[in-house]
Amino acid sequence: MEDYKFFIHGEVDTSQDVYYKLKRRDNGVVTICTIQWFDEFDYDQSKFIINSKGEQHVFANEDEAIKFLNEKFNSLEIDPSYLYCNLDFDNVRD
Repeated sequence: MEDYKFFIHGEVDTSQDVYYKLKRRDNGVVTICTIQWFDEFDYDQSKFIINSKGEQHVFANEDEAIKFLNEKFNSLEIDPSYLYCNLDFDNVRD
């Protein structure tokens, strides 16, 4: 994994922990992948969303990935299962 540059959101050890990355599907929709280091080899690295420095966004938890996705992308680009308007918040209380 030394070939990949990551921009880490939160506390995550990519050599051991489960983490989350944004990936553009062939149909243009951006979705969230749950990954461990050994899964990296199964993915086309060019499909992961990068920042202006060429670093892939890596999130410590799915909630942060969902928040980033909804804040940075047009709703038509987002996998419908991750759109805020489609998530079930009925039982969420902060």
